[in-house]
Amino acid sequence: MDEREIYKEKAQAKLDELNARIDLLKSQMKGKTADAKLALNRQVALLENKREDLQSRMRQLRSGAENAWSEIAAGLDRAMDEVEHALDRAGDEFEKTR
Repeated sequence: MDEREIYKEKAQAKLDELNARIDLLKSQMKGKTADAKLALNRQVALLENKREDLQSRMRQLRSGAENAWSEIAAGLDRAMDEVEHALDRAGDEFEKTR
């Protein structure tokens, strides 16, 4: 397996993990007050937008030319970091509502 395939597998695993964390956050909103749900819904909407961008970058990675691979991978890394930070902020917001 070459470096590109290994990277794709790791990136897909990270995307799967982020999807699971978003789903968990959504499920934890049940039973929260209306104000808490409103704040958390904003965070979830932001996360879902970032996830869409991440999925688009994954498609680029899968179909991208060999010579553009490193640029696509760098953009994907930045997008994954952004989603990770957004998830951390959403988790912090959730903790404030407890």
